[in-house]
Amino acid sequence: MQLIRLNVESYVHISKIFLPDMIKRGGGHVLMTSSVSGTAPIPFEAVYGASKAFVNSFFWAIRNELKGSNLNMTLLMPGATETNFFKNAGQSDTRVGASQPTKPEEVAERAWYALMSGHEYVYGDEATEYEGDVLNRIQSESQKAQRHRILSEPGSASKK
Repeated sequence: MQLIRLNVESYVHISKIFLPDMIKRGGGHVLMTSSVSGTAPIPFEAVYGASKAFVNSFFWAIRNELKGSNLNMTLLMPGATETNFFKNAGQSDTRVGASQPTKPEEVAERAWYALMSGHEYVYGDEATEYEGDVLNRIQSESQKAQRHRILSEPGSASKK
């Protein structure tokens, strides 16, 4: 329930507080951070993935509603990043948790560039971009779930 409050309720609440004022001031820049996990079913992270799917849907809906308001909005979907995320989630022993290939500075640089140049969305690195824009668009939900099961199953870091 805490995860849902953090990833769902807080986005709606913060948006309700800040977006109207930004529009009244004549616009601004909004970077919403979500996850590539919001583009596919994620076994062993079902609540997290579903909460990020909400963020993705919320972003696209709000961005469309606010067209012409002078708000520049970009959705960031970082992918596995070298942080304590997987350790804190108890998933260091998963394939995805053990990989963490992207440095936070790289993700931040890509996000900043995308936001300032008006991109609708951005991924944290090329591998995540391939996953989100290619694999997750051509595979069925069942195929995506199976692919992510292999990556997020506990103990999968030691499996070949």
